[in-house]
Amino acid sequence: MLIDSTMSVFCALTIESLKMQTKKIIPLITLCAGTLNAATVAVTEDGWIDNNDNAVKDGGTGVRLNIATPNTSNIQQYTRVAYFGFDVSSINLATVTSATFRVTGAPDISGSYNGQNVIRFYLVDNNINDLFDETTLTDTNAPGHSLGDRLSEQRTAGVIIGDVAVGDPASNQAFEVNFSASAIADLANDSNSFLTIVAEYRGQNNTGYNPPNITGLGFVSKEGGTGSATLELIPEPSTSVMGSLTALGFLLRRKRK
Repeated sequence: MLIDSTMSVFCALTIESLKMQTKKIIPLITLCAGTLNAATVAVTEDGWIDNNDNAVKDGGTGVRLNIATPNTSNIQQYTRVAYFGFDVSSINLATVTSATFRVTGAPDISGSYNGQNVIRFYLVDNNINDLFDETTLTDTNAPGHSLGDRLSEQRTAGVIIGDVAVGDPASNQAFEVNFSASAIADLANDSNSFLTIVAEYRGQNNTGYNPPNITGLGFVSKEGGTGSATLELIPEPSTSVMGSLTALGFLLRRKRK
């Protein structure tokens, strides 16, 4: 069962009602409040790759993760891909029923984005070792990476999390995507307590691109500070928690008689 806003409201209303009728509710209030909190994990590693040049683009100090610096004559722009890694060793992924990925667009994006106009997010397939180090990340060792025009087909070996529309302009745009059902199911197969999310641009050229200024689509990296990526995971409630919620309702019913 998903711990969602409906359950949170139920818990809050039940507690409020019981406050007026008994002084023995404090332990249950504490249990309920503590259980309904989602786990928010900050990005551990991030970086980006580009056009099969085998170069490290982030190096652990970069503040911008590029996914498209369009060039009207070069289809290879679509091989620019951003990577986000999360240490989830403290979370039992098999119990997760809802997940949300959030990241902020770079502050120096300009121009007009046309066409399909979306950024696609993937969860790297768990059959692949998805661990990476941003200081050594290249297109050769990037988890799940394939070469070619990324618009023509799926180029990341993984499960599609979802697509998010690109704003115009997209400077400092907040991107948020909820995991698809298939991505949630894939979490249970994780074996190394590390999750890798990949972002790619799927659309036409940025008509405002003006080299040498890097104004193509990109994200704030973890070295960039505020707005860097986070992953929110909501676990399924335990049997004891559900029992406590049932007890809350039962106690309220008795007090009303």
